[in-house]
Amino acid sequence: MNRPKTEAGAKTFTLTVVHSDGQSKDFTISTDREFLAEALLDEKLIVESDSPGMYITVDGETADYSVNQSYWGFFIGDDYAMEGMQTTAIADGDVYKLVYTRG
Repeated sequence: MNRPKTEAGAKTFTLTVVHSDGQSKDFTISTDREFLAEALLDEKLIVESDSPGMYITVDGETADYSVNQSYWGFFIGDDYAMEGMQTTAIADGDVYKLVYTRG
């Protein structure tokens, strides 16, 4: 009941991935999926860890807090996300960012 409203049908969004070396990559993704994690898993841009709902590998790079206090910061537009990718409903034209961050 508290889940965000989803948008059925095809939509296109942009994902920027900022790697540990500061290099960024932009991806334009078209999908019928309703939630961001589903679309990124389909595109093989994220890999789910042993803990369901945790994504420590993005675009081939792993950020592991238990190893070096790194994690992937998740942004919706320019704002730090207050929800996870599994519950982030995609709307056409949305912009997301995953930034390699050291704690």
